Amino acid sequence: MSSAHASDTAEVVRLQASGQFVAAMDLARRHIAAQPKDAAMRFQLGVMLAESGAAGEARELFERLTQDYPELPEPYNNLAALKAASGDYEGAKGASSRLCAPTRCSPPRTRISATC
Repeated sequence: MSSAHASDTAEVVRLQASGQFVAAMDLARRHIAAQPKDAAMRFQLGVMLAESGAAGEARELFERLTQDYPELPEPYNNLAALKAASGDYEGAKGASSRLCAPTRCSPPRTRISATC
C-alpha cells in the first residue's frame, strides 16, 4: 500500500468517524478517480453512500464491485442488504447466494463422512 493510499484511507476513516461524511465521500471519490482499481476505497465509498441515504448510488457501486471483483464477498453482502431494504427480495437472495458460491479461490470441496 502506498503512503498516499494509506494517508487517504486514514483521512477518509477520520472524516467519517467525526461525522464529516461529505468531506469523506469527496476525498474517497478523488482517490478513486486517481486509483480506480482500489476496491477497498470503492467499498468504503459504497458504505458511506448507503449510510448517507444514497442507496441507489451505493447499490450501483456494489454492483460494479461484484462485477470487477467477483471473489470479494463483502460487496455481495452489502448489495443483498440494499436490495432487501428496497423490497427486491429475489435480487437480495441472488446476491447473498454468491456469498457461498465457490470461486477459483475456493479450496476444493471435500465430503466428510461420519460413521457410528
